[in-house]
Amino acid sequence: MGRVKLRVLAECYANKCFAEILEASIEGVTGVGSIVHSAKMGRDKVLKKAERATGGLERGELLLLVIDYERGPARRYVEVKFKVLGDLYEGTLRIARSEDSKAIAVIFDPDIEEFLCKVTGR
Repeated sequence: MGRVKLRVLAECYANKCFAEILEASIEGVTGVGSIVHSAKMGRDKVLKKAERATGGLERGELLLLVIDYERGPARRYVEVKFKVLGDLYEGTLRIARSEDSKAIAVIFDPDIEEFLCKVTGR
């Protein structure tokens, strides 16, 4: 199998840290340091950047989003835009692909803190 270049967009600093660990642990992936995040990102900004980025993906390049599902009405956007492929850790972590199949998402439901509490037991 050839190498895959990973382009990652992370919503918050905790999601960025998770993305770094994930990126470093996947065999056959290049692009360490390709994680895009700023203090002003937020989920909606990540999703807008993702829409723009999918048009510029090169062959062998994968777009990975690390986002939170959110609470309240904001959840509906993810439900419409993503198809859940897997539901892990009693629903606190979901793997999904975008409606147009150009991005894969790691979605913490409702947020990464909930996931961390579940897996650490704290």
